[in-house]
Amino acid sequence: MAFQHKLVALSAIVALLLAGPAMAQREVQAGKRPYVHAIGGIAFPQQAGDFTRGRVVEYSPDARDVSVAYRPTSFPSPAELTIYVYPALNASCEQEFVETDRYLSQRDGFTGNASGETHPPMPGFEGVEQHFADYRVAAGAMGFDHPELNSTLWIACMPDDVRVKLRLSYEREDAKAARELPAILFALLDFSGLRKSA
Repeated sequence: MAFQHKLVALSAIVALLLAGPAMAQREVQAGKRPYVHAIGGIAFPQQAGDFTRGRVVEYSPDARDVSVAYRPTSFPSPAELTIYVYPALNASCEQEFVETDRYLSQRDGFTGNASGETHPPMPGFEGVEQHFADYRVAAGAMGFDHPELNSTLWIACMPDDVRVKLRLSYEREDAKAARELPAILFALLDFSGLRKSA
């Protein structure tokens, strides 16, 4: 299967996995300039090391609920990391994680907690409540032509009821290298404004 074909399938799967209740959304054409989040002033550059920014989507009119996608340009197979920064929902951090985990675990072809491994704290989020889960996605799941995938969910609960969520999806055969990608990307971004935000 060609790299570009796999990349399109992976992007479509990620979009479907993250589709929740219908909500207004607007794709932002940030161009070459950094996209700056309304909460904490986090700058998401077009290029962060080896990572190229993809879609930027605003889910609220005040641009406080946003997702930003990145892809590692030199990774041997398609991988996509999507970062979400948003005000907390009406649930505790743990409950929000449990509900997201339940939603993903019920998707066709998904097996929850695929690796059973623990994750170290994400760079820049030491001392912050964090929750992780890993999933195995069967080849061809959700009606797309793709090999077996792994997917990681991570949520951090910041002060002032702000959440940072990451979804990483990648081919299972590249699991060892792909598991390093979030820490590499997060070390290139500055989330310090979230500790004094909202």
